[in-house]
Amino acid sequence: MDTSPSNEFGTKKEEYKGFYYKYLLQPFISGLMGFALFFFAIVVIKFSKSFIFTDTIFVFDISDVIISSGGFVLAFLYKLLDQIRDKENI
Repeated sequence: MDTSPSNEFGTKKEEYKGFYYKYLLQPFISGLMGFALFFFAIVVIKFSKSFIFTDTIFVFDISDVIISSGGFVLAFLYKLLDQIRDKENI
């Protein structure tokens, strides 16, 4: 029976890794994908608009980044709340 402190520390370290991965890294990655999805949609819409209407100029504003940040927040919160709900169901 091996009850060395290094084994106990190793399991705690793995628990912390799992916690950070599940509740911080996964939602952050989902948030980045939400940001990219919103930003891509804005680019496609602006490009299509400038292609269809020749008098429209294809320009990025800070408002495009702010709207895309909303996609980050929505995706981050959705994934975080999904992870919390899964923990409660166990």
